[in-house]
Amino acid sequence: MKRLIGIIILAVCFQSVTAQAIKFGDPVENVVGYVRYTTGSNGSWDIVRSDGIISHVLQCYDDAYLADFRLVTDFCRYYLIKDNSLSAIITEYDDVTLEKLIEMDESENVIGSYYFSNDYSTHTTYKLSSAGLAVAVYQPTKLDSLPKEVSDEVRKRKD
Repeated sequence: MKRLIGIIILAVCFQSVTAQAIKFGDPVENVVGYVRYTTGSNGSWDIVRSDGIISHVLQCYDDAYLADFRLVTDFCRYYLIKDNSLSAIITEYDDVTLEKLIEMDESENVIGSYYFSNDYSTHTTYKLSSAGLAVAVYQPTKLDSLPKEVSDEVRKRKD
């Protein structure tokens, strides 16, 4: 029963903040507000600083229902902050395999191990953490930071 109530609360929270979603480049204050607002009773969040500067905002959930995977799992999301704004989002899953993450990605724009959005403005990569957990790294696409063959293919497809 407790798990069901947590799932319902999460669903209501996520529905009510769709208009208040954050995007890359948003200031850290917006990220903190979003995370604070979307963290339900089965979650927790924290601001992590390095040398007095916010390096990331951490949001973790226990027994959260992930509709994309159709399963209940624990996960943590790291909202990485660079130059006082959102630069990337890393999600680490406790009970989801790397294969399952890749299988569930519905991107039609796959180049190598990069899964791009429809307009190629963002991409996701998947890997295992040092602890062996499946990780999704979601970030804006910067062609100069991609391998040459990947950036060349993105340019070709966008033309």
